[in-house]
Amino acid sequence: MSTPVSLVFAGHPGALRDWQIRMGFTNAAAARELDVAMSTYAAMLSGDQPINRRTALACAAIELGISPIDGEFLKKPKKGAVK
Repeated sequence: MSTPVSLVFAGHPGALRDWQIRMGFTNAAAARELDVAMSTYAAMLSGDQPINRRTALACAAIELGISPIDGEFLKKPKKGAVK
């Protein structure tokens, strides 16, 4: 039985490393998947930069197989457009 995702990210580097290992990612692949610079990812792994909520949620979504929202959904509808 796998650990519930909600318990995985306690905001510490070990949790991020554990996620990376579970996903089978290299450091570069993990940074790419999280859309952060390699230097940012390395800083999170070393504890020099906190693991923010956005990163924790992205890790959970990736692990659960949830795709990002398509940018089209984020655009505001044009005036007079039918919803």
